Amino acid sequence: MRLPLFWKILLVTLPPLAAFAGLGLTANYLAHRSQAIARHTHYLAKRDSEEELGRRLMGIAGASAATLRAEDLKLLQPGDETTRTYRRLRHTLLRIAERTGARRMYIFDRRLRSLCDTRRTVAIGARYYHLDAHLELVRRALDNHPGASLLYTTRDGVDHKIGFAAIVDENGAVVGVLAVEGSADTFANLRRLETQLAALNRELPSSGTIMVAVALGLLLMLGAILLITRSVTRPARKLMAAAATIGRGDLEQPVEQLSRDELGVLAESMDRMRRDLLVRQQELQLMLRGIAHEVRNPLGGMELFAGLLASELEQEPERLNMVWRIQRELDYLKRVVNEFVNYARHAPLETGAADLRGLAEEVVELMAPEAAERDVSLTLSQHSKDVAAPCDADKLRQALLNVVRNALQATRPGGKVTVGISTQNAQTLAATMTGTRREAVISCTDTGMGIPEQEVDKIFNAFYTTRERGTGLGLALADQILKAHGGRIEVDSVEGKGTAFRLVLPLDGDTVRRSSEE
Repeated sequence: MRLPLFWKILLVTLPPLAAFAGLGLTANYLAHRSQAIARHTHYLAKRDSEEELGRRLMGIAGASAATLRAEDLKLLQPGDETTRTYRRLRHTLLRIAERTGARRMYIFDRRLRSLCDTRRTVAIGARYYHLDAHLELVRRALDNHPGASLLYTTRDGVDHKIGFAAIVDENGAVVGVLAVEGSADTFANLRRLETQLAALNRELPSSGTIMVAVALGLLLMLGAILLITRSVTRPARKLMAAAATIGRGDLEQPVEQLSRDELGVLAESMDRMRRDLLVRQQELQLMLRGIAHEVRNPLGGMELFAGLLASELEQEPERLNMVWRIQRELDYLKRVVNEFVNYARHAPLETGAADLRGLAEEVVELMAPEAAERDVSLTLSQHSKDVAAPCDADKLRQALLNVVRNALQATRPGGKVTVGISTQNAQTLAATMTGTRREAVISCTDTGMGIPEQEVDKIFNAFYTTRERGTGLGLALADQILKAHGGRIEVDSVEGKGTAFRLVLPLDGDTVRRSSEE
């Protein structure tokens, strides 16, 4: 009998849901009873805490103001943050704040402008606009009458108060006001709170009853989680892995069918799709090999006869130029045939340790004639690192060749294309690997025309091209090669300024091996 996945989950989760529903009703009843007590307790604790905090902050402010030198405050001017006087004064405030547990301490003048602040970002002369809400207390403090503000709540949701005390010189004149900020702690009315909690505790079920109910509920939930995990997540992960394998173009591995529910039907459908794609891929490869064979033979003959004709026309420059044009067109046709065949072929990777800097130097050297013909500067960055990476060097060389050729074609005469090698750390969230992994980056940056934003997502699609001549397979093949290595190609482009391609390769050999085998 095939039991649908919906009913499996429903039957497994009903018992723990019913158990926890009963616990929830009981907890809800008791919560309403305790809510009124909690509110009253909070009010008493907050009131007493506010009064005690105000007295403590005024005491700290008064005692600290008496230890500060008024002469130092008279000397401070904007820009004196680096002077010894300011540093000594700020150090004193920081030491007092640390010892007393104050949140912040600062000194201001009659214009409410800063003279010293424990916050490094506050400069001398900065206006304290928040003091406008405490002007009456500030005026009293300037008249040498200490005070404390009402309790206020900051953006972080914590209640605070400010204590004020005047700083006077030897003649009794007020030269500034010291403000001490502190956060309110609930430290009063503990006895009343304990009494009320004890009364509430007598109304609650016994701890033994609660523990038994919670234990039974947890056991039921644990059993439900195990069953759900086994019946849902395991086949789902298998299907995800199978979909990723098919997405990489590996159509040889069958999709395993682990159940007879909806996931099993989905696995069967995916496997049927895989088989159909495999047949079509094989037919496509057979067709492309036939086309390549039929096209390459006449191309070879034409190339041979064009070479002979060029030899005979060495003394006739005009006709020789026509032959050279024919040879260039033949080279283009050969490259087109090779691109079609390479894109359709899914040969397994032959991985080994490859010198990426040396590989990049080879590509720069190979593409130098084309760069010179286009009057484009093609160089390897001086900051390139020597990096050895596990990869298929031939395929990676082909990918980089395609990217560099694309950059040269997109760059105007007099422009510049730069290839570089570097490494980076990256966060991974794959099912087979989590944490941080080391990656190699082969960059190709050009000063060309850039790619329109709406076109960036299309450039790796097969047969997509914006040029009059081109197969649109160069970047698609490069993307295919990087994905086969477990890597990726990243693109940053600004229209009218240029484009940067980054070929990212994992330096973990196991990642490359898994991508090749899957």
